[in-house]
Amino acid sequence: MTPTARSLAKLRAEGWTAGVVEQRVPIPGNARVTRDYLGCIDIIAVHPQRGILGVQATSGANVAARVKKALAEPRLLPWLAAGARFQVWGWAKQ
Repeated sequence: MTPTARSLAKLRAEGWTAGVVEQRVPIPGNARVTRDYLGCIDIIAVHPQRGILGVQATSGANVAARVKKALAEPRLLPWLAAGARFQVWGWAKQ
């Protein structure tokens, strides 16, 4: 199961309405690149009591890199200023 699928399952189990917003975009040469919403959000979730949450889902080993990337992403600032939250969720086998 991918980190995104695990995150969706957890969010939905906790009562969130959630959907994937990252896109696989074709590029020349039959390759694809993944584009995250605002450069760092894979999933948007809404909850009537808990608000709006953007989640970057990744492997446990990549959490620090994703946090660093999000901190450097200026497009995330209006998201946060509007009252939405953002979290990086890392998944690893224990």
